[in-house]
Amino acid sequence: MTSLEERVERLEQREAIRQLLVDFVAGCDAGYDADRIIALFTTDAVMELGPLGRYSGAEEIHGFFAGVAEQIPFTVHLQTNYEIEIAASGAEASGRWYGFETPTIGERACWGAFTYEDTYRLVDGAWRIARLEQRFHFLTAFEDGWVKTPRVAL
Repeated sequence: MTSLEERVERLEQREAIRQLLVDFVAGCDAGYDADRIIALFTTDAVMELGPLGRYSGAEEIHGFFAGVAEQIPFTVHLQTNYEIEIAASGAEASGRWYGFETPTIGERACWGAFTYEDTYRLVDGAWRIARLEQRFHFLTAFEDGWVKTPRVAL
């Protein structure tokens, strides 16, 4: 059995990763603040966003966030159902979480539901996103709903 100190350390690591994800969507909800967001990723991170593309490394990921506000000028994210597993090394982790979003795409009010499958790495004492993979359930115009139009054109 692990000691109380080790169990508390794992709980603190999980909480730090949850806060990392809260900070990530807060940066998105603040007009996709690319500088704020990229600070949360490792320099060699990979980001997979389905129909929105695949981005490798800090420069490509920053570029995505620097330009996405032209397509999506407003959004609010809600997060839930975090599953975070800390590796035995204590320096890597994996996670799954769900997101619900209310973006404006162009001038259309939309809503979307996604599952995220991520990996995290401890860098200089702070958790960072090493891989973020967003899986679309739907991204639809508010007036249509996900049954009629499960995915709007981006």
